[in-house]
Parts: sequence; C-alpha cells; structure tokens
Amino acid sequence: MKIVNQTMRTFENEGLMISVHAAGGKTHILFSGKSDSRDPGALIRRVREEIIKTAGKQPALIDISELEFMNSATVSPILDLLKSFNDAAIDTTMIFDTRKDWQRINFNCMKVIVKKFSCVTVTAGH
Repeated sequence: MKIVNQTMRTFENEGLMISVHAAGGKTHILFSGKSDSRDPGALIRRVREEIIKTAGKQPALIDISELEFMNSATVSPILDLLKSFNDAAIDTTMIFDTRKDWQRINFNCMKVIVKKFSCVTVTAGH
C-alpha cells in the first residue's frame, strides 16, 4: 500500500485507489479502480483511520461510482467504514452508479443495512 498523492491523499493497493480531499465543508472520498484483492480491508481501514484522525466531525461524501469492480471481500470493509463513521457521528452519504448492475445490486442491499444507522445514507448518484 502506498500514498500516491499528498495534496489529495490518494491511497492505492492492488488496483484499488481511494482519494480523499476536503472541499465545500465535506470530506470527499472517491473509490476507483478494481477491488479484487483478498484483503481490501487493510487499505480501507487505513483510509478510515486517516479520515477520523484528520477530518473530525466534518461530513463525508463517499463516491463509489468510479469503482470498476468490487469482489465480495470488499463489502464487509465498506460496511465497517460506514459503521465507524456512524459511530463517530459523522454525517455520511455514499453514492453509487445505478447504470452498473453490480453496483446497483450491492448498494441497494447496503441501503437496507444502513437504515439502522442515524448518520449514514446510501443513495444513487447516477
């Protein structure tokens, strides 16, 4: 795992890239590339720790729409990310691309799960 860009803070591991930057009073988190490693949670946990440490209670926007592929090993770490933000009382919105069948299926399921969270919503961005 390496940090690719310090200004935007771009993290990369085995094809999965997560870029983090602050703009408009929010922390923007963009997932891109392909998440098909055995342990994508290592990268996602690292990003989560950085955000909670540096962004405080600033609202978060997680954009998954640029993600090309996500294996089943990625679902749990993303849910853990959302739960951590909810537990930290960080207002969080996750958007996904309904034009991609695999995203629509995975994230419609996540929408149901996060209904129990008070600070997190999952919504279609496209």
